[in-house]
Amino acid sequence: MLKLAYGASTRREIEFPDGCHGLVHVRVNEHGWQVLPWSRDEWLASEGSVIVDDSVYPLETVPYVFTLIAYNEDTANSHAITLRVQVAEGAIAAGLARFISALKRSGVI
Repeated sequence: MLKLAYGASTRREIEFPDGCHGLVHVRVNEHGWQVLPWSRDEWLASEGSVIVDDSVYPLETVPYVFTLIAYNEDTANSHAITLRVQVAEGAIAAGLARFISALKRSGVI
């Protein structure tokens, strides 16, 4: 669980180190709602790369936390996955995130 501040998450990065071979699968959730990947019930998997999401995501529900959920199909090795989150703090950032989300839902952007 990664504790965040009130505002909006403006960038999320998930780093898969070398050696994962696509066998480590992860999701990022907020209060049971899937944040990444965008497609419900999907998982992210990779090898020696960083997956980046630059969409704006409002952080308005206390506590402000993201939870990384993972499973490993590699029974011989363990792997450390890194989640990095950039947050614009405060009410203005949260309001802007809500506005952008509404525009996306309406098909404007």
